[in-house]
Amino acid sequence: GLVVIATFAALSGHFYDWTWDGNTYHKGMVAMLKDGWNPIKETFYVYAQNNFPFMSKATYTWYDAYPKGCEIWGGVLYNLTNNIETGKSFNVIILFALFCICYVFLDETKLLNKWQSVCCSIFLVINPSVLAQLFTYYTDGILYQMLLLCFVALLYLTFYNRGKYVNLCWFLIFLSINIGFNIKFSAIIFLAILCLSFAGYWLFLKIKTD
Repeated sequence: GLVVIATFAALSGHFYDWTWDGNTYHKGMVAMLKDGWNPIKETFYVYAQNNFPFMSKATYTWYDAYPKGCEIWGGVLYNLTNNIETGKSFNVIILFALFCICYVFLDETKLLNKWQSVCCSIFLVINPSVLAQLFTYYTDGILYQMLLLCFVALLYLTFYNRGKYVNLCWFLIFLSINIGFNIKFSAIIFLAILCLSFAGYWLFLKIKTD
């Protein structure tokens, strides 16, 4: 796990994030968190005024309103490597982890050959949004990964409710919801629709069988 994190952090560190959002409030939050800002105790503007007055002129409301799950990770990596670009490695790490999860689940179904499971897993985790944001601080790609993780776990519970990964699936659903909420507030809507849809289907099956 440490080798994977170190490898992808080093890889991300070689790509400069040229995006508008990445170079404004995302990196701004990462830099402030690395410097010692505690968003629980003080607002971004108070901390900036006392420590980096030029940043207090920023007019973006995202500094305080935005969930900071990815930025906290970025701040930790920035502090460790002294390279702010390594902080956006969360995109590649989650993509790799989700590929492994999708492959294991698909392989257990025995419906596909191993090479087919590999190909399907690649196509599941990669899409235009993920590829475009892979080496940026944008969070739409990682939000998609959390939705996919939740969806895959829910599918497994629906069709393989006696499989060996049932307990893991419940944990992955819990994990995807928690990470999703700390990435973007819109995750609340997307994950609620996803989970309630499956809950409704399970309830329908329960009523039908009873």
